[in-house]
Amino acid sequence: MASSNSAPLKSCAICNKDASLRCAGCAEGVDISGSPTMTWYCSKACQTAHWSTHKIECKDTSYRKHFYRAGDLLQQCFHLFSRKFWNHTWSSWERDENNRLYGWMHGPDTGEDEKLYDFPEECDTLSDREKHAVLATQKGPAALLAFHQLVKAVLKGSCTNVEEIMVDAKQHAVVVWNTKKVDGEPLEKPGDVPETHQLYRVTLKDSNVYALDLTSAQFGIPPVMPFDRYQAAVVHRFVSGRAFGRCITYIQDGCQTRAMFALVCHKEIVDEDFRFDSRMMYYEEMIGRVRKRGGTMGARELKSSNAEHQRTQEEFLQRFAAGLEMELTELKAQGGFAGDAARRAKVM
Repeated sequence: MASSNSAPLKSCAICNKDASLRCAGCAEGVDISGSPTMTWYCSKACQTAHWSTHKIECKDTSYRKHFYRAGDLLQQCFHLFSRKFWNHTWSSWERDENNRLYGWMHGPDTGEDEKLYDFPEECDTLSDREKHAVLATQKGPAALLAFHQLVKAVLKGSCTNVEEIMVDAKQHAVVVWNTKKVDGEPLEKPGDVPETHQLYRVTLKDSNVYALDLTSAQFGIPPVMPFDRYQAAVVHRFVSGRAFGRCITYIQDGCQTRAMFALVCHKEIVDEDFRFDSRMMYYEEMIGRVRKRGGTMGARELKSSNAEHQRTQEEFLQRFAAGLEMELTELKAQGGFAGDAARRAKVM
């Protein structure tokens, strides 16, 4: 069905006459790049004549609207998660002659990443672009593993295949991150060297392939892009690809294997690798619990009108933030990540 619009006249998709009616089915839809796109008609007769050709693209714009909105939602959820479960000590900043931001971090000492800290106040003085980059830097594994269940739920109905891929990424465009030695002496600033990075490669129902990168803010790009454009902007070298969900399964299997080895050899199971894997499993389970308590934005909400979508997304993000706060309180009360790792070791 076509709907009228008071905006300046467009050209009819059939006869190129001035058009004031647009296809309501793909209103507020987007093209492959995520830009708004609409199909216009001069009359209902032209729309009817065009339907046999337009119906596929009409559905495709709706799938893309769902997917691009899902990517934005997932990235906002990730930023909330990264801020709440901040596991570094403190950071300081300096800029080079080109105003590029360098982040310097103390530690980590042994077990440092098992601890939780308040997000540094210094970071709140940065621009949103830089602050989001800080929240995303070197968090690819956590994003891929922690958000497995939420990604599955939010993307449902929009895609035909999702892969978890690893690449060597080009140097960060927004913040260059490094550490300081324990004695406070700064390490040499890193050069433009490739860095391992994780993301999703998604085949949408429009048959196009896209990158979904919850930590894309570190590169200064949006969370969803056509994969070829993402590859040109970020990827230095493709490393590997796995089926969706395989990474968390790999972590779980690794913990079980180390537990069996420790049992046979009478060794301590809670080593550095086990602590890292245990933390990743906690993240995945925790985000799953938050999702179940707070509900999920599905295809209906993600394909709704802009006003309705904005309202439901804000409500969802509020519930998600409240769920994270509840989980953090419970984690601290139970001994933090170290306590969680110890409990997992006993179970295994």
